[in-house]
Amino acid sequence: MGERIASVEFSEKVSALTRKFDAWGIDTVAVDGDDTIWQTLAHFSQTFADIAGILNTSKDNIDAAIWGTLKEFGINPHGKYISVLMACRWAGFSDDSHETLTALARMDKFYTSEAPDLYEGTIELLDALNATGRGTILATHADPDWTLVKRVYSGLLGKFSDVIAFDIDIPKSVQWGDKLQSRKVDPGRLLVFGDSPLSDMLPIAKLGARGILVENGMTKHYSNETASVSELEPFFQNGKIIRSPYTKDILSILINS
Repeated sequence: MGERIASVEFSEKVSALTRKFDAWGIDTVAVDGDDTIWQTLAHFSQTFADIAGILNTSKDNIDAAIWGTLKEFGINPHGKYISVLMACRWAGFSDDSHETLTALARMDKFYTSEAPDLYEGTIELLDALNATGRGTILATHADPDWTLVKRVYSGLLGKFSDVIAFDIDIPKSVQWGDKLQSRKVDPGRLLVFGDSPLSDMLPIAKLGARGILVENGMTKHYSNETASVSELEPFFQNGKIIRSPYTKDILSILINS
C-alpha cells in the first residue's frame, strides 16, 4: 500500500513538473555535479582527515598543504597526488615510506573506487526530470574519468542523457556558451541547477537560461562569489533564478514557483 501511494505521489509530481516545463518552454535541464548532487567538499574533507591520521598530524596541516598548493598544481587528480606527496614530505616522511605510500593509496581510492555521498533527494529529482521526457545533462567541472567513477559508484549511470565535462583548466563560467552551442542547446529553453553563483548561475542567466541556485547549507566565502550573488539580484527579482536551500527541495520549489 505504501509503495502504491508513493508511486501515485511521484506521478503527480512528474505531471506538475511537466506542466511547469511546458509553461516555461523548457526542453533541456543541466545539472551541476559537485556540491549540487554529490557532497564532494565533505568527501574531500573526510579523505584529508584520513590522510592526516595516516601521517599522525593534524587535519589543519593537511588542509594547508593540499589546498595551499591548489594554485600551483590545479584541481585535477594528478595535482592532488602531488599535493599529498608534498604534504608527506613536509610531515617528515620519505617518498617510499609506508606512510607516504598509504596516504597516496588513500588519495588514489578517492579518485578511482568510491564516490561522495549523494545529497538527499537526488535520485527522486533525476528520476522525475527523466520522466518528463526532457534531456537531462550532467554539467560538471571535473576530470571526465573521475566523473565516470562518481557516476558508477553512486548509481547514476543511465540517469543522464548527456555529460558535459567542462575543461578543468579553464573557468567554468566562460565555457557555457560554447558547450551549449556545440550541443545545439537553446539557452532560452534551458534550466540549470548549480551551487555556484559565479560558475553556474550568472553565466547562464546572461545567456537567457533559467536557473536554480542550490545552496545545500553552504555559503560561498570567496569575494568573487559574493559579488556574483549581488549581480544575480535582477534575475532573482524577475524569477529567472530561484534559490533552493537543498537539493531535496528543488522539486517542490519548481512545482510551486
